Amino acid sequence: MRAIVAVDRAYGIGKDGGLLRHVSADLKRFKQITTGGVVIYGRKTLNTFPGKRALPGRENIMLTKNAELFVPNVQTADSLERLFELLDKMNRKGFERDRMFVIGGGSVYEQLLPFVSEVLITRFADIYEADRHFPNLDENEQFRLIEKSDWQTEGDVSFCYETWRRVVPDVSV
Repeated sequence: MRAIVAVDRAYGIGKDGGLLRHVSADLKRFKQITTGGVVIYGRKTLNTFPGKRALPGRENIMLTKNAELFVPNVQTADSLERLFELLDKMNRKGFERDRMFVIGGGSVYEQLLPFVSEVLITRFADIYEADRHFPNLDENEQFRLIEKSDWQTEGDVSFCYETWRRVVPDVSV
């Protein structure tokens, strides 16, 4: 399982239920990478999607405490145990683990980071006002930066792409 996230220099990911910055190149990259795979997210992240609907072209799984919550084309898991049952089912359907993506928000990233083998980061050069954060990989001895793109600019936002890989074995699921 991999995580994909856009962070500022201080690992901020969101403010008031939204993204810190909308960068079309990053959104296109996100769509390209996740289409055809499985995306795992929380209810608050679902609320940021257009029409608060499932992302098309992907199997959607929402990790939520509310087992009764129904969203068309979204499977719900009310525990990590149930989530891993759903992921095993997806794996038996032919979805490889590296096509399963944790996409937010903050608490979902935090819960699932121990099970993630790789993190794909869009890194903003600046620090923005944020109320949600991704765990700081710079201080996490279990992950190493293995690839970093050149810096790019879109509008007033400078960003690069980073790939972090787990160097300590992940928790088996």
